[in-house]
Amino acid sequence: MAVYDILPSQNLKWDDVRDTLNANGGVVNNNAITAFQSGANINMFAKYKPSDIGAVNFTRDNPGAFVVDSWDGQLVTIKDKWWIGKNGTCNINIPIIDNLENNAPNDTPWSYIPVPGGQNAPYRLGDFAGYDAKATSDMITLVVPEYVVIGQSLRVPIYMPEKRETELTLNDIYDVTGGVTLVFRIWVQGKTGYYKLVEFQPKHQTMLEISAEDLEFIGMSPKDTVCMHLMSKDVKGRYRNMKATEGTTPCIKLKYFLPSHTTLLLRVVRFCKAIPTLRDCACTTLRSVLQPLDFQEVRWKLVVRLQCTDTSRAMSIISMSSRGTKLALLEN
Repeated sequence: MAVYDILPSQNLKWDDVRDTLNANGGVVNNNAITAFQSGANINMFAKYKPSDIGAVNFTRDNPGAFVVDSWDGQLVTIKDKWWIGKNGTCNINIPIIDNLENNAPNDTPWSYIPVPGGQNAPYRLGDFAGYDAKATSDMITLVVPEYVVIGQSLRVPIYMPEKRETELTLNDIYDVTGGVTLVFRIWVQGKTGYYKLVEFQPKHQTMLEISAEDLEFIGMSPKDTVCMHLMSKDVKGRYRNMKATEGTTPCIKLKYFLPSHTTLLLRVVRFCKAIPTLRDCACTTLRSVLQPLDFQEVRWKLVVRLQCTDTSRAMSIISMSSRGTKLALLEN
C-alpha cells in the first residue's frame, strides 16, 4: 500500500490505486467502482486513466483496433491508442464556441467524462497503470510582449510539445482529427463589430505573426488594448475553447503604443511543464524574438545580450520574476 505520483505500469495493486486517488482529492472506498466515478477526482490530463473503449479481448499490451468518433460525424478505426477514448478526445469534454461575434465567448472549463461501466465500457483496474496523478493542463507556452507598437507586426513565439510520457498533449487530444489548429480571435477592448481570426498550425509553425494591416483592420489606435482569445478548431471547422481548467485564462491583453518606448517587456505565458525551467524557456523563445549577440549562463543567472530585430537596438535582460512569468529588457 503506497501513494504514488505516477502509478506503477507493472504489478499494479488495488490499494495503491485507491490510496493515490484519495491522496489527490478523491473519495474512494474499498468498493472498486468508486475509483471510476466522479468522486475519485481522476486527473483528466493524465494520459493513462480509465478509458471507455470497450474493445473485445482488450488488454493494455495488445488493445487491438476499435472505433472512435473523429468529430466530423465519421467513425474511424484506431489501433493501440486505447487512451483516446470513444469520443476521440481522451475522455475530455471540450465545449464548442458557437458565437464568434461575442467578445466574451463560451469559456466553460473542460471536464472529464467518467467511464460508465457495463459491457460496452467496462471498468478496468489496469487502465490506471502509469496514471500520473500530478499531470498538468500546461500544454502550450506563449511569449507575449506587454505592448504592440503601431505600424509593426505582432510576433508571439509558441512552443507546444509533441509528446509527453504520462501527460496529455494537444496532439494527443486532437490525434484523430489530424492534429490541432490553434486560432486567435483578435479585437479591441471596448469596441465591437471588428475582429480578426488568425490561425496557427503547431506542426508547421513556431511563431504566430499578426500583421500591422490586421491590427489596423480591427480599429487600433494609441493606448487601446488588444485582446487575443485563444481557441482551437476541429476538423469540422467548429471552434472549441482552450479553458482547460477553471484557472486557465485563454484571453491575453496587450497595450497599443507609439514606437517611442525604449522598454521591451516579454511575458512568458507558461502553459507547458515540458519546458523544465524559466532559463530553458528564455533560451528557447528569445532566440525566436530577438537576435542573440552574446548568450551564456553564469551559475543560476541567465546573462543575455540581445538585439531587437525591429529596431536593431542592443538590449539586455535586467530582471526575472521569481515565478518565471516575466522577462524585462532595456536598452543598453
